[in-house]
Amino acid sequence: MAFLPDRLKDGLTLAKRLLRALWREEGSIVQRTVRGGIWLFTTSGSVQLLQMVQTAILARLLVAADFGVMQLVLVAVSAAIAFSHLGVSDALVQRKEVSERLLQTAWTMDLARCVVMFIFIQLLAWPAAAFYEEPQLEPLLRLVSVKYIFLGLSNNAGLAMLRRDMKFRRKQLYEVCVNVGGAVVTVALAFHLRSVWALVWGQVFFGAGELVGSYVVHPFRPRFRFHMHEARSLFAFGKHLFAGGILGFARGSAAKVLIGRLLSREELGYYSLAYSLVVKPISVFAPVFGTVLYPAFSRLQMKVQVLQRAFARAIAFGCLLLCPALAGIAVTATLVVRVVYGPRYMPVAPLAMAFCLVPLLAFYQEVSAQLLMARGKPWLNNLNTLLNLVLYLPMIFILTTRYGTMGAVIAAGAIRFSESLVVTFFLRRELSLPVLSVARAALRPLLASILMGVGVLLLGEALPFSAVASLAVLVPAGVVLYTACTAALNRAGWGDAMRLVKGAT
Repeated sequence: MAFLPDRLKDGLTLAKRLLRALWREEGSIVQRTVRGGIWLFTTSGSVQLLQMVQTAILARLLVAADFGVMQLVLVAVSAAIAFSHLGVSDALVQRKEVSERLLQTAWTMDLARCVVMFIFIQLLAWPAAAFYEEPQLEPLLRLVSVKYIFLGLSNNAGLAMLRRDMKFRRKQLYEVCVNVGGAVVTVALAFHLRSVWALVWGQVFFGAGELVGSYVVHPFRPRFRFHMHEARSLFAFGKHLFAGGILGFARGSAAKVLIGRLLSREELGYYSLAYSLVVKPISVFAPVFGTVLYPAFSRLQMKVQVLQRAFARAIAFGCLLLCPALAGIAVTATLVVRVVYGPRYMPVAPLAMAFCLVPLLAFYQEVSAQLLMARGKPWLNNLNTLLNLVLYLPMIFILTTRYGTMGAVIAAGAIRFSESLVVTFFLRRELSLPVLSVARAALRPLLASILMGVGVLLLGEALPFSAVASLAVLVPAGVVLYTACTAALNRAGWGDAMRLVKGAT
């Protein structure tokens, strides 16, 4: 019995050391990377939980068609983002040296970009409303465009420097505060307006919150300055991201344009809610890893063997967290939809199950893309997108026309799988990446997650409780089962993860 207290004491000691270490911003690349990852996972998970609660409340105040119309607004906005993305922030992160002139030029370029977005959305409002035969889309787009004036005036260069210097604590606390404020305002507006207008006004207030918060978290104070030499150097890197943004829109957002045209507003609302339930919260793993790993990869860009090991460990660690979450959602989707959205949204459940494969592939593709960018090869990501674009839109049209919302989900999974194959080829060519070692690292958490999912499914069928009570039992049971399966099948991976956490201290 003396064994248990000693282990608990060691765990508490490690937790205290880790909490103290998380507030430090100095240290080695490994320490700052792990600390940044913990900050991003903790805060991004909190934000996603907040947004899930917000969506659950909004689902009871609004109808599915309101979410469908909001999806059309977001599609139109994504077009403006794609055709104006200059990659300035990513260029700052990738640079080894940053001067005051470079920062001022970067801020001016980003402001000009946001003004272009505002004008673009204003001009797009009427054609988009006519295309979708949705009259209220025009005033909604004109209102949401104001958000991008706020974003253009924000301290974007300062936020990029926080990321470049791997000072994730301040950046993530800023993100949490902005999201909490935006969620409170959006829910309050929904109580009052009971329409899609609450969602759009929430976006505007969110932009205002980002404007104020960005000047609190970083001391840089921008001025309207433009230096041609610095602008050219930024665009030399960012031009590939500009092209990638257009290609990404053509692959993703243009697909949403097509889906929005083929589905009814109610069906589009179900599709949007399934995406919000599965892909949006779970896909937080991909950008979190990208945000943390991109500056770390950039500093190691010429050390090929070190990059190989770092990539394999990132995939293994990500799968250790991502696979059980997806398996849990897949086997409890019906209960989750009933509890979170309510019985009238049950058509969302099978879509959520089908979506579960997409985040796993998106995670692998995102981490691979960040590695190629850090190596100064963003054009390879663009080539991957271009190759898959040839397949994606025809696939969307055929499957959505034939199978409706489920066809759209299947097409999304198929194209992610195709992208993963192509990016694996590029990694083999660029880094001689040992694919089998990466696959083995991902296989063990996948097997442990499948066993956990089977156990949760069998337990759920045996429980005579209500949906809420069943989830209250199944979630902790899933955690225990996954821990046990991991201890049996993946001790090496779990030990590696613990060593990384200890290394952060």
